Amino acid sequence: MHNTNSLPTRKWWATQVTAVTGLLTSWIVVDEWNQQLSIAAVTLVGQALVGYLIPNTAAPESAPESKDSVGSTK
Repeated sequence: MHNTNSLPTRKWWATQVTAVTGLLTSWIVVDEWNQQLSIAAVTLVGQALVGYLIPNTAAPESAPESKDSVGSTK
């Protein structure tokens, strides 16, 4: 299943702005691009792709965390 909406959500954009801001701040602090910043950039791209591809949907009813199986007083 993939995201049926063609545009990312506002929550997705907010997380990306936060992540990119952190990367840029680190770059300013170290005053040069280095291997650690490259690793952080690759990680940022990976989490952005995963966040975009995984839909924001509720857990299926058969999941162990569903309301019926946790804290049920039946």
